[in-house]
Amino acid sequence: MKKTNIVKDIIETGSEITGGVGGAIIGGFIAGPTGAIIGGASGPLLTKLFKIIGTDLKARFLSPREEIRTGAAYTFSIDKILKNESEGKNLRQDDFFNPTETERSAAEEVFEGIILKAQREYEENKIKYYGNLLGNIVCDESIDKVYANQLIHLAENLSYHQLCVLKVINLSRIKKINLRKINYRTEPINLGREKVTLLYDLIDLENRHIIIDSMSPVFGITDIIPSQFEPQGNGNALIKLMELNAIPDEHCAKIIELLSE
Repeated sequence: MKKTNIVKDIIETGSEITGGVGGAIIGGFIAGPTGAIIGGASGPLLTKLFKIIGTDLKARFLSPREEIRTGAAYTFSIDKILKNESEGKNLRQDDFFNPTETERSAAEEVFEGIILKAQREYEENKIKYYGNLLGNIVCDESIDKVYANQLIHLAENLSYHQLCVLKVINLSRIKKINLRKINYRTEPINLGREKVTLLYDLIDLENRHIIIDSMSPVFGITDIIPSQFEPQGNGNALIKLMELNAIPDEHCAKIIELLSE
């Protein structure tokens, strides 16, 4: 029986979402059934892991759209790792990739978790940022398995719109944009559906302790002062590890407009 390159097959499956990213990986880094993917001391372990997860994916019954999403998350993960490697960010050297006698490796668990979230993720704009999350976790020894799983769960429960809002709040914090500096108590009762939806997203992000009003408590949407919010805790971790500042500016333009009025 002719051997197939499982990694290559899965990358090709996700090409509808990833575009030319997958082709570049296949052309530059994967050759033959046992093609190497990642260099460095932990490279063989990570390459083996991608093949283990790939074999598992091939054995599952997935809808055509689920196959595309999992293939895309898989591809974006590899792409992020390769970019990190090219920038001198080495794979972590702790025991993250090593299984124990009774448990599989933390890396395998985290990777599977991200792929499963991508499989069920109907907001396909999020897929790239799941890939960034995995690609950066495997290069950051400060993120243990427990914290990684917490961040994965949190990312799953945020909408793409909320990720865009988090980018906007971060841009405001670093003085890249200027947001409204007064609350909405003097506004007409009907703020409009778009603005009310956005303000409730801000409330939800604050309730999840992802952002915080740095000056005063917020009891309802009319108390919100957009310029006073800043990311905190897990919010900063998601911005960094998912690389939310790379979200296209056009996806955030309406949010900036509404929060600046």
